[in-house]
Amino acid sequence: MAVDCPVDRIVVMAGEGEWCASCHRLEGDLPGDFRPCLECGHVFRTAEELLEAENKLRRMFNERFTDTYFPPVTDVETIHSCPLCTHDW
Repeated sequence: MAVDCPVDRIVVMAGEGEWCASCHRLEGDLPGDFRPCLECGHVFRTAEELLEAENKLRRMFNERFTDTYFPPVTDVETIHSCPLCTHDW
């Protein structure tokens, strides 16, 4: 599964930041970032970015698994794990 990580929103300083195992690159830690995943290292810059990633995962599940429906999420506080690696916060 290809992971969509927008490069234009990632600030990487030479040798600084956390390695994102999902995106396979360093992601700088910026003031105001919404939520980093402590397992895979991905940094969700905004709540909207996290919602978008979660709902993309749910759409993929709905396309592949017809016996279960995963409704879209509208409240970021109901997301209890990283949509890229499924590690809990």
